[in-house]
Amino acid sequence: MRRSRVDIIIDILEAAKDGANKTSIVYKTNLNFKLADEFLNLLQKHSLLENKLDGDKIKYITTVKGKMFLMKTKEISLYLEIPSQTGEFWPFVSPAKS
Repeated sequence: MRRSRVDIIIDILEAAKDGANKTSIVYKTNLNFKLADEFLNLLQKHSLLENKLDGDKIKYITTVKGKMFLMKTKEISLYLEIPSQTGEFWPFVSPAKS
């Protein structure tokens, strides 16, 4: 199954929470380098990710704004989850009548 752009962004921000180099992000998120570059640039443009020099290597780090984005997306995901064990439905969807 293909991941959405939001899923990829979440994966990258999670991978870079404590700082990570590009290779580490590529492997943790299962992306190729070209696609990773596109997302890293996008996330930096929107201040969700920043890069810092660590010796002679660039390290990507999730910003405070990026961590807030992660927190909000997790809240939304939890809200939209349908617990299969309890038979509960989303608060705004009525169960189908059999």
